[in-house]
Amino acid sequence: MSERFDLTIIGAGPGGYEAAFEAARLGFRTALVEKDTLGGTCLNRGCIPTKTLIHTAELYEEIKNAARFGIHAEPPVLDWNAVRQHKTDTIAALQKGIAARLKAAKVAVYQGSGSVVPGFFIAGEGQPMGPVPVSGEAAHRVLITAADGSVTTLETERVLLATGSVPAVPPIPGHDLPGVMMSDELLAYDGAPLESLLIIGGGVIGVEFAGIWQSFGTKITILEALPSLIANLDRELSQSLKLSLKKKGADIHTGANVQCLSPVAGGICCTYLEKEQEQTCTAQAVLIATGRRPFTEGLFPEATETAPARETPLPCGRRQNAILVQKLLRDSESLWNAAASWWMTIMKPAFRAFTRSVM
Repeated sequence: MSERFDLTIIGAGPGGYEAAFEAARLGFRTALVEKDTLGGTCLNRGCIPTKTLIHTAELYEEIKNAARFGIHAEPPVLDWNAVRQHKTDTIAALQKGIAARLKAAKVAVYQGSGSVVPGFFIAGEGQPMGPVPVSGEAAHRVLITAADGSVTTLETERVLLATGSVPAVPPIPGHDLPGVMMSDELLAYDGAPLESLLIIGGGVIGVEFAGIWQSFGTKITILEALPSLIANLDRELSQSLKLSLKKKGADIHTGANVQCLSPVAGGICCTYLEKEQEQTCTAQAVLIATGRRPFTEGLFPEATETAPARETPLPCGRRQNAILVQKLLRDSESLWNAAASWWMTIMKPAFRAFTRSVM
């Protein structure tokens, strides 16, 4: 017999697990589905590992320059294996903390890929948000496919989508060459420190990695198609950031359109256009940091054996991997988009506070 829940959340990143805590506090019988590890991109392949590396890089820089403050010490030696282990230990400790909190809140955690099978009725805009009696036909079913292929079915009155995002891969010839990485792969990189790194994309992700690897002694080149780094920042901040990176040795090209990547001896050659002139540069490795896109693959299978038949299909509400939502952040099948609600209620005010603090 299928397990029955008031709310099933797909995705155990910050949007998902924080929603699970709140739902449990309000009395919902809550399930949390995660295909990978607790914490999502933020904890495992994003905010936490990069900030851990940034802290290490800052300490390394401070120790190297301590003599200017009257502190004399032996030149520091970067132990790359220990740096990686510290990052791994930090992630593991936070994962254990999340797991303990979920257990204490009595949230049922399921390991596997979740997909939604809408039921016979669609909840209206005025549906109350409290827990509902476990009786009658559930609004939705969630299928959870484990790594071994086994499938678990959950019946649920509500579904909250918190599947986050993945790196966007641009159609650059050669993007799949060995040595060409996305942010996930670079964070998992376990080789020797890179001698040189070409970063395609001068947004937040690209610039953050540039600062980290530059501090570790890597020669950095950034190619950005827009006229400035982190183009959504004020021009003065963007220019100051560019000057800071260049002062430390970075080679930065804005208005540069990448044409292709090709293998050469000792690395990868990138061909790009800058001011309508074809240019090339070579690096040991390449990071493609051209943004992220919503992760929705497998969320809505077009046909399943358990899906009820409908005479009139529902409006899809999905376009180019995105989930279109209404004013209450529901899609056309009354599934709540947790990522959107998380941004609107938590992250957007936090971002505003951050920008005020740095001005």
